[in-house]
Amino acid sequence: MIARTRVRDAVGFICTSAVFALVFLRRITINSASDLQSHIEYAKRISSVQDIESPHFLFQLILKAVVAAVPVSYEGGASAILGVCYGAMGLLIVRELRKLGVPPGESWGWSLAVLLASHVFLPTLAILNLYYGYLVPTAYHNPTQQLNKLLALAIWVVWSRLLVEAGDRRPRVVGGLAALCIASALAKPSFLIAFLPVSGLVALRDLLRRHFAAVIAYALAIAVPTVLVLLVQAVATYGPEANSGVIFSPFAVFTRPGEFVLKLPFTFAFPLVVTVAYGFSFRLRMAWLYAALAIAYAVLLAESGPRLVQGNFAWTAQTAVFLLYVETGLLIASHRDASIRWKICATAFALHVVSGLIYVGANALFPAPAFL
Repeated sequence: MIARTRVRDAVGFICTSAVFALVFLRRITINSASDLQSHIEYAKRISSVQDIESPHFLFQLILKAVVAAVPVSYEGGASAILGVCYGAMGLLIVRELRKLGVPPGESWGWSLAVLLASHVFLPTLAILNLYYGYLVPTAYHNPTQQLNKLLALAIWVVWSRLLVEAGDRRPRVVGGLAALCIASALAKPSFLIAFLPVSGLVALRDLLRRHFAAVIAYALAIAVPTVLVLLVQAVATYGPEANSGVIFSPFAVFTRPGEFVLKLPFTFAFPLVVTVAYGFSFRLRMAWLYAALAIAYAVLLAESGPRLVQGNFAWTAQTAVFLLYVETGLLIASHRDASIRWKICATAFALHVVSGLIYVGANALFPAPAFL
């Protein structure tokens, strides 16, 4: 049985990685100018430490290593890396599903559905606006966001299941979580800037309860490595010689508040339905808290100067949507029955999955300006 499960997981990982690698390869091929291309060009320019231009460069270093080790182009290497990100996310979701009792034969199907699920853009489908104004968990145009999602999911699972719920404070758990946090910051700090305060609230609760061992583990695994790396990155990005900084500027990026508010339910329909139907678990409660803080970042904060148009705080909110889809997807997969509430939740989920299939197809088949 164990051997069969391992074979199934290997096949699922390879197939998921291959499918998404093809999507990203197509996205790169049919778009001559995009975030994907700019990050690839950045990797090509790096020949020494002095060539590193930004404080989050993990994707570029991985791409350089892949191209050096395998006879593949930068475009092919980038596609493979991003495909593997999805294969790894799929494997993490599958293992969580199995811990919740989902049969092995169904777990990869559920996992793929969660990875594909995206915002419901039906209200703006007629004008081919599938992206702008929405919080999109499947932003295929940005490579660092894919790496960010993988590391965010890994940190989320280890922190919530092992460190908090199981109280597992072994050195390999604490050290592994610290390494994941450092890697996440070097990939894209978007997840950590909201995760740090959310996880800090749990640590504060432990402190008030005099669970000092838990607080120390949190400090070593999350707080200290995250704060140190983020501080270095902040100085590098917003230091004295920089022409940009973080400013309080409501709706500077999402410039149409009314439209943004109206579109929010089409992003959160599935998580909202599941939460109403099944209530809050600890992880779902934390995911909603993370989402609330992430949305506040996205709509209230911006970067001054030329970085304003990049809308970098929106990545945090998009990551929050992805984590909510994962948590609520795990919930309904593990409660599968013939009840009305489950069918309503499954219908809402299916609507997001269908939207995700349309969106991934648009990314693979058409140049980006045609559908954004």
